[in-house]
Amino acid sequence: MNQTLLRICLACIACMALIPVGIVAQSNFENGFIIHRGGDTISGLIDNRQWDVHPERIAFKANSQSAIDWFTATEIKGFGVGDLVFISAVVEVDVSSHNLDDLGTDSQFILENYEAFLQVIVRGDKSLFFHKDKNGKEYFFIEREGSIEWLFHKNYYHKKTSGSKAGSYKQTNSRYVGQLSLYFADCPEISGNIQGAGYNLSSLFKLFKQFYKKCGGYYSIMPDLVGAKSIKRLDLVASFTHTKMSFNGTRPWLANADFPANIGITGGLGFEIIFPRSNYASAFYFEIVTNRIKTKASYLYYDMGGFQTYKHTSFDMQYLKLKTLYQYNYTLLNTRLFANAGLGFGLIVNRDNVLITERITPSQTTESPSLPLSNDFGNEMIRTFDPSIIIGVGANYNRITLRAQYEWHMGPSEMFGLGAPVKRIYLSLGYAILE
Repeated sequence: MNQTLLRICLACIACMALIPVGIVAQSNFENGFIIHRGGDTISGLIDNRQWDVHPERIAFKANSQSAIDWFTATEIKGFGVGDLVFISAVVEVDVSSHNLDDLGTDSQFILENYEAFLQVIVRGDKSLFFHKDKNGKEYFFIEREGSIEWLFHKNYYHKKTSGSKAGSYKQTNSRYVGQLSLYFADCPEISGNIQGAGYNLSSLFKLFKQFYKKCGGYYSIMPDLVGAKSIKRLDLVASFTHTKMSFNGTRPWLANADFPANIGITGGLGFEIIFPRSNYASAFYFEIVTNRIKTKASYLYYDMGGFQTYKHTSFDMQYLKLKTLYQYNYTLLNTRLFANAGLGFGLIVNRDNVLITERITPSQTTESPSLPLSNDFGNEMIRTFDPSIIIGVGANYNRITLRAQYEWHMGPSEMFGLGAPVKRIYLSLGYAILE
């Protein structure tokens, strides 16, 4: 019965795990627009791929029944879908590697013309644009007198060949600081902020906000990445659990006994924080939950000439556990599907593990007193802090969240030569009490 249930639960998790893989390959057409080279704006549907790496081309349909047309930055002036707006531009950028393992020793820029879709972050009297290429390299741009200008930035290694600290050291060519000083020359109030601005989205966006706050002017902010806020949820969680502990190694009355799985219901609190970047694709999930391992088995330890010895072992351990998971989300219609993985940290808060030795002779049956099993392991052999690995999938609609998780942890034995791995399946229902 338990084996059948275990197979069913594992099959459900495997099937649910395939959902995010399948839907990533599917289209996600949303209302949007494209701007033709002639200046005409055409409304329609654009396949919103939740781009972490910015697209080289986009799929567009005039309506839901139309055929798909593909457009590159060469063919259109820009497009918008959801909260994202992109413009097309030919820009001159540095094409040297940004990976630390591949950095060269030349501080000079290797410039090439590059035509791409640039995401609009701030548009106004002073504008900021952003592009992330297929290699994950990030570029930032400003607009000066109608032209798009790359903010120069490059990492490289400087080699020191003599002295006690000879070696290679990472250096940065930060020409963008001088560019920004000229760009914001009409606002001396933020000159100090320019010197401390890092070459990243949050720092540069903060600098632009300071400019408009202190020196005024017309502007608009694209909400994706910078204007949107993280979503936070606090859930009440109830879980159906299937827990199986097994032994291997020494102590044959443990390793060779068949300890049945225990099925239970538990509850806890879950906290989820979903970040706005890439259309809320990334999140962290934390859950505090109680667990219980309760199982028992008997083993015929000795049998000869009518003399028999049985060892009856029972475990009852209660844990308080913290789950910490990274989560990838994919929104389909009004439902958020996700997959996650991470670590659990369990602490034994109560245990009642007992070993009883029963001896049967031709004339009588005797039992030893019930002894705490820790007397057999040794107190130091009980693992009170038990980390685990967790993977899972799930779906969320409004305030309701369904989760399926598989957990593996080392179990309670710290005794050399005796393993006690524990496998657990959670099928959980969560209800958001705060969001």
